[in-house]
Amino acid sequence: MYKFVFILLSVYILNPIYVYGSEFKVSDTCLEVSQKFREYYINEIKQDLIKSFNFDTTKYTEYNSHDDIEKLYHDLGKYDTRISSLTDKLVGEYYGVKFVFINKEQNGGYIIFKNKHGNNIMEKVNRTSRKWIKVDVEEIKSIPPYQFDYRGFFCL
Repeated sequence: MYKFVFILLSVYILNPIYVYGSEFKVSDTCLEVSQKFREYYINEIKQDLIKSFNFDTTKYTEYNSHDDIEKLYHDLGKYDTRISSLTDKLVGEYYGVKFVFINKEQNGGYIIFKNKHGNNIMEKVNRTSRKWIKVDVEEIKSIPPYQFDYRGFFCL
């Protein structure tokens, strides 16, 4: 037993490389590259969706389901209980992100996304006195985008 402890202690003390797990840091460059791939992937999906529905985005404020939820809460009223009925519609299986377009009067809009089968979906939503409701759904057959994990796992 003493020999085993002595050997382990010797290896620890005489570590010729002096590299420990706590010294490894995620590369900033790797994170930047990962972020660019993510933006490219999401933008590619967004352009496909907008083009397939001939959607004019100039009349709407755009949000996406991953990055802009706080902005959505802020713009639509932080304490408005109707917002949770809108954000509930952002849950489910889809590619990339769901894009939310709210009109300037903030009483209606669209949620567009690629469903789990790759088809393009556009849901029209309207704000009522109590909650946001889905009033129409349009689906266009499409192909799924390539599978790309943009989370940067390769940076570790």
